[in-house]
Amino acid sequence: MNWQLTPGNGTIEATTMGWRLLKFVLASCAALAAASAAAAHTATIACASVTVARDGHLRVRLNFDTLAFALNDTPDRIGNGPMDALLDGPTDEIQRALSDARDRFATSLKIDSDGRALSIESLEFPGVDEVTRWKRSGVEPRLPVMLEASIEAYLPPAARSLALRFPDVLGQVILTIERPGMEARSLVIEPGRMSETLPLGLADGRHQDDLLRIEAAGRSALVDFKYSFVSMALVLALFLLSTRRLPWRATRPRNSR
Repeated sequence: MNWQLTPGNGTIEATTMGWRLLKFVLASCAALAAASAAAAHTATIACASVTVARDGHLRVRLNFDTLAFALNDTPDRIGNGPMDALLDGPTDEIQRALSDARDRFATSLKIDSDGRALSIESLEFPGVDEVTRWKRSGVEPRLPVMLEASIEAYLPPAARSLALRFPDVLGQVILTIERPGMEARSLVIEPGRMSETLPLGLADGRHQDDLLRIEAAGRSALVDFKYSFVSMALVLALFLLSTRRLPWRATRPRNSR
């Protein structure tokens, strides 16, 4: 696999083909999480995957150090003590910390399309149940608690570009994006900074879909016309055949005297 790393606009880019890139990034994130477990609490890097559908549906999935974010601290600065105290503390304290974290996340996250902010349609953020399941799962070491947030939005019909900014408390974010008709890309977004502008190519894709729908409608209309023509011809043929079977009688005109 050949990688090309070029710094620019606060990001480091990497390009490759298709799902091999996504698998590599996810494997890297898992390796980073495993490496963090070997030490007391080595800083973890949040990993985000962005999927853009041809109809403009946008989904962002973010795997991140949930307790560090809930305590409003960065993964490379926070120690185990505060996170252990929160994890072992009362459920209502965990709930308050996560609720505050969700609000901060929703406020700090920014998704732009062609320079205009998109409205977030839905946000699924880790809750007490997810944290409790992690605690009871017996994962060793239990820190960091890496859970997932999911965001959904819709791009406007003529959208041509996309840019994202994650909360700066997350630290660096490795982002992978999948777009229709384009190869996958991966880039590192620096804390609190917008990513570079990423082209989407949705306009061409949607235009192609429109052409396909028009072509399909034309074929359907042609088939309907052919069936109608055949039906009319069949009715006419039956009529002509029926008239040939009618009894005809020749009459001689009478001579007028």
